[in-house]
Amino acid sequence: MRAPVAAATLSRRAKSAQRNTMDQLTALPMHQRAAAVAFIAYVGYRIIRWTYRRLLTLACMSPLPYGARAAAPLIVSYSLEGDAYFRADGCSSEVAERRKRGADRLSKRFDALTGPKGKALNETLISGLSDIRFTDTNRVPVQFQRETRARYQVAAVTCTSKGCTLIDIDGGQSIDVSGSYGVNVCGYDAYKQFVERGWARVKELGPNVLGPIHPIISEVLPKLKTISNKEEVSFHMSGTEAVMCAIRLCRFNTRRKLIVQFAGAYHGADSASISFDFST
Repeated sequence: MRAPVAAATLSRRAKSAQRNTMDQLTALPMHQRAAAVAFIAYVGYRIIRWTYRRLLTLACMSPLPYGARAAAPLIVSYSLEGDAYFRADGCSSEVAERRKRGADRLSKRFDALTGPKGKALNETLISGLSDIRFTDTNRVPVQFQRETRARYQVAAVTCTSKGCTLIDIDGGQSIDVSGSYGVNVCGYDAYKQFVERGWARVKELGPNVLGPIHPIISEVLPKLKTISNKEEVSFHMSGTEAVMCAIRLCRFNTRRKLIVQFAGAYHGADSASISFDFST
């Protein structure tokens, strides 16, 4: 019977403290009472607003990245190497042997594509350039990465392009089937012409960024305003800078602090827009 008695005692104490607080509040002068009520109402409003925004944010978030992070330490990592690499789908020994012979031939062809200068520079880039390591890591599923990375070195140092053909530092040629990961939508030769024509028009001024404006801006500005259907246009040096400026302008004009990001996407490299899931 001690537990119910203790609970009843705590309940009476809580009610007594609540009555004492109300008595103290009603005993205050009118202006102090109004100030106290206003302060309590403001604190309550802030708590409700904070809770609502957090609930709204949670409703818009994908639970998969956070669940994957929580479960990652519990999952035992493994890597398929040797025979397991070629028999991952449970194929027969004969099929696995054929796959291995084909992979060996392909590995030799990859090795022959890159000369001694390219191999030396590849080692320097892979050990110190995070961009190369990121694309190399996400090229194939995790369990196949170690064997694939050992067999195929694809981070070639390229110096020249002719059409869709890339020429590396040793003179080796290969066909670019990815279009620079989708960025090079017009082809290498077209971009060379863009650069040459642009430089021919502004080279007398030089690489001017701040201060005076080149007359070419007056030709581009009306077209950009028409395309965007906006009254003003702002030029930036990179996509990261443009996204950063857009976020700040939106926050200032809307008085909202939250922004929406796409899971697994890249929104820039500044602190305001870098994605949590860029590494997934």
